[in-house]
Amino acid sequence: MSEFYPTVNLKLNTILNECVLDKNLINDHYYYFMLSNRERIGNAFKYKKFNDDFCDTLTCYNNGEYTIGIIRPSYDEFLKKLLDILGVYKDKIEDDSNLTNELLNRVDLLKSINNEKDLKLMFPKIYKDLIDGRNYINNLDRLKRQDNISELDYASGEHYYYRCGLQRSLSRFITNQSKLYERYITNRFEFKKELENTSYNGYLKKNFNVDKLYMYIIDRYLSFCEESKNRLEIRKMIKYVTMYLKSDRNKDYSFIGDNGNKICYENIIIRYNNIIRKLNNNSREVNWVLIPEGNNIKKANKTGEAKVTIMNYEKVNRLKEIGNSKNSYYEGTNYQAKAIGLKKYRGYVAYIYENGEVILDRLFDSKAISSAVGNAIYNIRVEDFMLLSKLDKTTLRKCSNVGVIIHSKNWRDRVDKIISKDASEEDKKSTNQLIKKLKRTY
Repeated sequence: MSEFYPTVNLKLNTILNECVLDKNLINDHYYYFMLSNRERIGNAFKYKKFNDDFCDTLTCYNNGEYTIGIIRPSYDEFLKKLLDILGVYKDKIEDDSNLTNELLNRVDLLKSINNEKDLKLMFPKIYKDLIDGRNYINNLDRLKRQDNISELDYASGEHYYYRCGLQRSLSRFITNQSKLYERYITNRFEFKKELENTSYNGYLKKNFNVDKLYMYIIDRYLSFCEESKNRLEIRKMIKYVTMYLKSDRNKDYSFIGDNGNKICYENIIIRYNNIIRKLNNNSREVNWVLIPEGNNIKKANKTGEAKVTIMNYEKVNRLKEIGNSKNSYYEGTNYQAKAIGLKKYRGYVAYIYENGEVILDRLFDSKAISSAVGNAIYNIRVEDFMLLSKLDKTTLRKCSNVGVIIHSKNWRDRVDKIISKDASEEDKKSTNQLIKKLKRTY
């Protein structure tokens, strides 16, 4: 088995907005990352995609030597955007020769297009570049006619336009875009090497609050641990969090992370303890399906055919953020144990709390993007868990001793209110009895 080196993705916007020393220089710092990546794109591909320098995401790569590793541009962002632009959608990306062939086949399809209607239908992102490019060069022409732009600036803008493989003529545009994406596909590993030879650590240390940056990266480490199912990966990642907690870094900060979550020392400790508990195996598997669907669930359509929904990169990414945030929320609560049914993590999961409350929710599964939304939350008492958790949704909703929470904007507040109630000695006793029963019987 090859050595595992942890990697987490960081959002440049979060670093700029939350960790910068001088907020007046945010735009200057953004242009630094943008222009430095543009140079790498030029080195690897000779000309670039219009209006995208693939600098929205950074990667923190840790080879085991330090708490925080090497921060560099993200190849993952480049690859995912390339797939989205060419209309190739995968849950798991294997960056190999098969993917190369699949992408080149899409370029062959692009070459066959001879009208803007088909381009817009089959390659909407490339069509947008066509329209944006025309607007860009038309605006340059207008400014030149009005003497609002110098000959040097006009020539620079025009050079940028052609360097991106843009043309007013559709046939020439298709030809140049096909060449561009062929280069992106065949030369992508050269670009990856360029990125791997880059480190932003010195620049970040000089211009950003390193203690806040550490807290942000530790937050991403914790999210990695909460989302991973691989115990070995979790153990290797959590050791860096342990090193951070033992360090003398200033941890007296509070700010907002990628998904609107609050990053502060208190939350880091709670999440850290929950992950340690997860590693110590606090879950119980039961031999029934938790809250089965029942017989009254509506069909996708009347014909019985499967309903297929095609989502673009932004929507898929947004649903992943929502879903992962939901998973992270539950792992960040102070539950005593969790019960997993026969559907494992594709079905409902029950979180059991010391105060005798049980929250059942369907967790996000990256293989089923739609699981990020929908599916109501159910709240029952530990005394009723063995009976009520076996009931289907329709029957369960008719029970007077069952709480139902819809995933509206304030669903977390409602759950927090339930699970934060003080625990009586009787509550603690009932909770421990259920956990022991699950452990002994199942």
